[in-house]
Amino acid sequence: MWWRKARRVLILTLLNQQPLREWYGLDLITASNKKLRRGSIYVYLAELEDDELVTSRLEEEHELLQPEFPLRRKYRITDRGIQSLAG
Repeated sequence: MWWRKARRVLILTLLNQQPLREWYGLDLITASNKKLRRGSIYVYLAELEDDELVTSRLEEEHELLQPEFPLRRKYRITDRGIQSLAG
């Protein structure tokens, strides 16, 4: 399915624009001009993480802007993810 690969490449490309930044899923949706959707982005991010192209972590409590909200996951491209875009 070509569209699955295209979305995976889009996510990696967005993450690679600022490879040291940790992105929230919603940030990626916004950066994609809504080409990515809330219902599917986390599926793609999980697949990319399983393939070791992306890494993630839960934000820590001191990072929360609003402590009443649950912790969110932050994503970053790995060296392997950068290499996959290059080759």
